[in-house]
Amino acid sequence: MTEYSAGPLVHACTQCGACEPVCPALLSPMRLHAAIRRLDWADPDLVGLSACTECGDCTPVCPSAIGLVADFRYAKAEIAWQRELLARADAARRRFLARRQRLAEAAEARNRALAAKSENPTASADAAVDLLQAALARARTKHLAKKAEVDGGA
Repeated sequence: MTEYSAGPLVHACTQCGACEPVCPALLSPMRLHAAIRRLDWADPDLVGLSACTECGDCTPVCPSAIGLVADFRYAKAEIAWQRELLARADAARRRFLARRQRLAEAAEARNRALAAKSENPTASADAAVDLLQAALARARTKHLAKKAEVDGGA
């Protein structure tokens, strides 16, 4: 079985439980280790991983010489990365939905303008001005929002 780390393969956990009584956070390093080895980041056993203080008390008592703290650090980083990917995907989804909404509104405005133009040819100039004013208002709003985001982040 291929391990996720570049280091040497570790011995299998013997499930002796020697790591559990020394954990100051009252975690089960043995169960955390098993979940990490399965690379199952949604495993309920990993819920308590954030409570691990990485004190290192569990590693020296392990008779299989498993680097438990290194595994826990790896898992914390991997879970953070998975959360970042989900956040990025969610942001992309929101941008896509907002764009789709803007395009639908623009198409609707164009259709209204075409309908108004066909009904009353003199009103088409007013509709064009209204469309331009609406576009300018959207651009101003977007510019102010971006400027507030930049000013707020500084």
